[in-house]
Amino acid sequence: MTRYVNAKALSKYTSLPVQTIYDLVHKGEIPCSRIGRRILFDLREIDKIMDLNKYSANQHEAASVEIVGGVTGDSL
Repeated sequence: MTRYVNAKALSKYTSLPVQTIYDLVHKGEIPCSRIGRRILFDLREIDKIMDLNKYSANQHEAASVEIVGGVTGDSL
């Protein structure tokens, strides 16, 4: 596996639009290396970030209940 990739390759790897990747770089939310005008991403670092941002099924369920404000299908 190639360790360093450009934004286009990272877009394919993560299924995120290229513009979203550049926006995340601008916000400082994903690490990158700049060499001249090129921006490169270390896939090992990207994998670590993705692992840290994983939700379990229980977290998704709790988040959906929170978003809906505790309303369930039975109470509609």
